[in-house]
Amino acid sequence: GPVARGWRSFGAEEAAGDPDSTVSGALEEDGCCVVVGAVPRDQCAVLAEYVDAALAVAERGIAAAPEERDAEALELALFGNVRCRKHRFDFKLPLSREVCDAMLSLVGVIGGALENQVSAQGRLAELSCLVSDPGAERQQLHWDTPIAGNACAALLTTFVALQDISESMGPTVLCLGTHHAPAAHAELESVPMQARASDATLARFGAAAGTCEAGTVLLMDSRLLHCGGANLPLLHGGMRRRLLYATWQMPGNAPAGSTYSIRSELQGQLRVEDFRPLGGAGDAVGCQDSRSAKLLQCAVACGDGDAMTRMGTMPSSAAELARATSEPRPWPLRGGGPERAGGVDLPPAVVE
Repeated sequence: GPVARGWRSFGAEEAAGDPDSTVSGALEEDGCCVVVGAVPRDQCAVLAEYVDAALAVAERGIAAAPEERDAEALELALFGNVRCRKHRFDFKLPLSREVCDAMLSLVGVIGGALENQVSAQGRLAELSCLVSDPGAERQQLHWDTPIAGNACAALLTTFVALQDISESMGPTVLCLGTHHAPAAHAELESVPMQARASDATLARFGAAAGTCEAGTVLLMDSRLLHCGGANLPLLHGGMRRRLLYATWQMPGNAPAGSTYSIRSELQGQLRVEDFRPLGGAGDAVGCQDSRSAKLLQCAVACGDGDAMTRMGTMPSSAAELARATSEPRPWPLRGGGPERAGGVDLPPAVVE
């Protein structure tokens, strides 16, 4: 599908492995690029359905929490801090089967570029889904990590569209080249906060919004000026927009400014190499078993070990791990899947 003028776009086959560092070159020069077809459409549809169901249960769980402190704890566990929160959610994701399928597909395509940027040991620093509903206003133009006073390397965020995104749904707005432009950051600081979402401000910084098809991934340097667009009312074509996003950081590197939106069970647990396709020349059987077990362990920590087991054959040690962690939990729910709100237990009152 079409993307904004000036955004460099690659096909999945072209980007796979990034052998000529073309994707990495676009990232370094522009601060962003797009890879079309990085995640299969059917996986996007399944994950979108999962997100919708889990989000609905999470909201009911917060509303039904017996005490205000319980509601606050659930909100902190399940949601990140997103700008312009009305009709907009930053929903932290567990490593469920649906999420893991999409992540394996994604890294299978852009893993080479990720390794070029953050190394194979690059850490997964964020795993969440940005959701905007009709009526969500345009965000203020912002960066995720600043240039000034930040000695650390930038983060790399990957946004995957879980459905086709039209102009009326508020596509992401980017200002190419501003990731290495301290003057642009300083200039934005001089703009009053209430004016940073205006058409005039976006034009001043050369902003452009890009529509795309489901499965397209946007790779973005965390220093790039950007914002989420306005999702118009239903009558004017607005629809729910869901972006799976994963942010990666170089080992030992944690720049200031990011919200680091990730489930506490997954913090510091996963690397780029954990999502790379198994069976390569350097993958002995023990390595494959170890990496499969690691993904299962993280899924179990999020309360979704049964879904991960269904992904394929797992080593006996991982199966034993799943059994060992299947003991009763507080506020138990019937069954698995999205009724767990992504593995976080909710009060029995919200289970239907």
